[in-house]
Amino acid sequence: YNATITGQTAANPLSDSLNSSLVSVHHALNKSGEIFVSWEPPELPNGLILKYYLRYRKVDPDRSSVPVTICVSAKQFHNNSNGYMIQNLSPGNYSLQISAHSLAGNGTYTQ
Repeated sequence: YNATITGQTAANPLSDSLNSSLVSVHHALNKSGEIFVSWEPPELPNGLILKYYLRYRKVDPDRSSVPVTICVSAKQFHNNSNGYMIQNLSPGNYSLQISAHSLAGNGTYTQ
């Protein structure tokens, strides 16, 4: 007689959150319109981190710009030195937020 029982604890809603102070943005060397965004993964995620979402928008006075969301797989993140290169940005100021997605679902976006 064999019995296999599986279970899962409730997800901690804050575990998949990223620390905003550990997010860095750097201009790509000798390239205009490119920035490299790097961040540290959550310290105690709700299981395996599958992907990250980067959401950015150009900051304009009338707030007419549309946010762009990029899905970055965990493999892409690790293969690119814990970050992602955003390309083809027009000149200007941008706001950026990142969220982690684990086996338990989406974490909150950085501030």
